[in-house]
Amino acid sequence: MKVPSKSILSWCAALLVIAAVGTCGYLVYDRSGRAEARATGDERIGLYASTLDQVVERFRTLPFVLANDEGIHRMLQAPTDRALIDRVNRSLAALATAAGADDLYIMNASGLTLAASNYDQPKSFVGENYSFRPYFRDAVEHGRGQFFAIGVTTGEPGYFLSRPVWRNGTLLGVAVVKISLEGLEADWRSAGSNIALADNRGVLFLASPPNWKYRPIRPLSETERADIRRSMQYSGISLEGWPLLKHAQSPANGDVVKIEMADNEQHSFLVTRSDLEGYGWTLYSFTDLAPIRHAAILAGAASALTAAVLLLLFLWWRGRRAALRAKLDAHDLLEQRVTERTQELVRANDSLSREIEDRRRAEEALKRAQDELVQASKLAALGQMSAALAHEINQPLAALKTTLASAKLLIRNGATERAAATVATIDDLVARMSELTQHLRAFARKDFGEMEPVDVTVVVQRALALANARLGAEGVRTVIDMPAGGVMVTGNATRLEQVLLNLLSNAADAVSHARERMIAVSVMQNDDQVQVGVADTGSGIAAGDMASVFDPFFTTKQVGKGLGLGLSISYAIIEDHGGRLRAQNRDGGGAEFSFSLPLAQAAAPAVTALGA
Repeated sequence: MKVPSKSILSWCAALLVIAAVGTCGYLVYDRSGRAEARATGDERIGLYASTLDQVVERFRTLPFVLANDEGIHRMLQAPTDRALIDRVNRSLAALATAAGADDLYIMNASGLTLAASNYDQPKSFVGENYSFRPYFRDAVEHGRGQFFAIGVTTGEPGYFLSRPVWRNGTLLGVAVVKISLEGLEADWRSAGSNIALADNRGVLFLASPPNWKYRPIRPLSETERADIRRSMQYSGISLEGWPLLKHAQSPANGDVVKIEMADNEQHSFLVTRSDLEGYGWTLYSFTDLAPIRHAAILAGAASALTAAVLLLLFLWWRGRRAALRAKLDAHDLLEQRVTERTQELVRANDSLSREIEDRRRAEEALKRAQDELVQASKLAALGQMSAALAHEINQPLAALKTTLASAKLLIRNGATERAAATVATIDDLVARMSELTQHLRAFARKDFGEMEPVDVTVVVQRALALANARLGAEGVRTVIDMPAGGVMVTGNATRLEQVLLNLLSNAADAVSHARERMIAVSVMQNDDQVQVGVADTGSGIAAGDMASVFDPFFTTKQVGKGLGLGLSISYAIIEDHGGRLRAQNRDGGGAEFSFSLPLAQAAAPAVTALGA
C-alpha cells in the first residue's frame, strides 16, 4: 500500500515537534538544576567556611597568651635552667590538653625548640630547629604567622599559629600552637559532599574524596615546587603526579570541569569556590552534574511523551476523520488500536510524573535540611556572642534600669531640669555599654587602642559606676581613697576600666560569703608613679595559688563560672601601659590587687567625669 507523501510529511513534522519539546524540557530542567546546584553550593561553601573560622578562632589567642607568659619569658632568658624548662613543658602539656590543641611549643630567637607540650613523646619537638618554616619568619618579621604543613618531626599535618616573644624590645623567641583540621575533612566526608581546601599554590591539603588529597588542582610551576621543597610544607608527599585538572588555571566559580573519580570514570562537576580572606586559601565545592542530567533526561522524556500523546491524539483525530471518509469498515479497529496506544502512553506519563514529583519532594526536603543547618550554625555563633556581652554589660543595664525609673519619676513630678540631667546619665551609660562591646571586639583582634592622657580617678569613678549595681544588690560596702585633684597617666581609658571592672568583679566574688562585705579602692601618687589598689575582706589567696593567679586558664571558681583568663588579660593590659599588676594577702584578712602606672609627662585634656 502506497503511503501518501502528505502523510509522511505530517508524521515527520510531528516527530520534529516531539523532539523539539523533549529537547526544550531537557534544557530547561538542566539549566534550573544547575542554578539550584550553584545556590546550594554557595550555601554549603559559606557554612563550611564559617565552620573553619570557628575551629581556628578558638586557638588564635593562645600564641598571644603564651608570648606574654612570665614563666616562658624567664625560661627563654635562662635556657640552661632544666628545672624551669621542665615546669614550662608540663604547663604546655596541661594547657594543650585543656584547650584541645595538638601541640604547643616555644622556640628561641634562632628557631631552636626549648620546650613543647609533647616533651615526653618519642617524636618530641624539643631540640628541633624550625627556623626554615614560614610561620617562624612571619612571626619575627610581621608580628604573627600562620602556615599549614605536614610536620617534619611527627609526620602529622596541622595548622600552625605563631607569635613573637618580646621582652623590653628584645626578641626572646617564638610561641607556636599547632592544631588539627582533620575533623573538618571527616565532617565533609560524612556529609557526602565533594569539598576540598587548597593552599595559595593550589595544592589540595584537605579533601573529602581521599584520592584528591595532596594533589595540585592545576599544574605547578617549577618555582612553586621549589618553594614547597624549601619550606618542607608537604614533607614525605610527592606532588609529581597528575594534577586534579589538566588545564593551567584554577577553575572559576560556576565552571564545569571533568575529574576522574575512584571508579576510573570521568565525572562532570559544577564548581563553587570561595577565597578565604586571612588564610590565603581557596575552598572548593564540586557538585556532581550526573544526577541533574539524569533528572533533566527524565524531564525531557516526560515532555516528549506528553507532546507525543497530544500529537497522537491530534493525528488520531485527523486519521479518524480521514478513515471515516475513506473506509468506514476500518473505524472500529483503528479506534481500538489508538485507544490502547493512548492508555499505554498515559500510564507511562503518569509513572514519569510520579517519579518527577518524588524527586522534587526529595530535593525540597534536602534544601530545608540545609537551611536548618545554616540557621543552627548562626544561632550557635549568636549564643556565644550573647554570653560574652551579657557577662560585660549586665551591671550597666541594671544601672540603666534604675536611672530610667528615676527619669520617669522626675518627669512625672515636673522636674524637667533634673530629668534632663538623668537622661544625660542614661546617655553616658549607653555609651559605656557601647564601649564594653568594643572592648570585646578589641580583645578578639588584639588591638589595645590609642594611648592618651587619662585621669585615673575618673577611670575609677566609671568602673565603680558600672559595678555599683551588683555591689549594692549584694550588700557590698565600698571605701574610696583618691586625691581630689585627679592624677594623670598616659594610657587607654577603656582598657584601664576593663582591668578595674575585672578586679572589682573578682573582689565581689571573694566577699560573697564573708561576714563583712567590704571593698576598698585606693589611688595614691608616689613620686613619678601612680598606684591603684583594690582590696577585699574575703578569705584571701591560698599560698599554693599565689604563684599561679596570673597564669592563663587558672581559676579557683566553680566549673562554668569563669575561664581563668581575666587576670591574665588584665596583667597583659597593665604591662602594655608600662606597669605591673601584683597580688598579695592583707594582714587583716582578704586579698589586694594593685598596679602602678607612670605619671603622664605633659598635661593634656583628660577623659570627662561620669555624667559631665
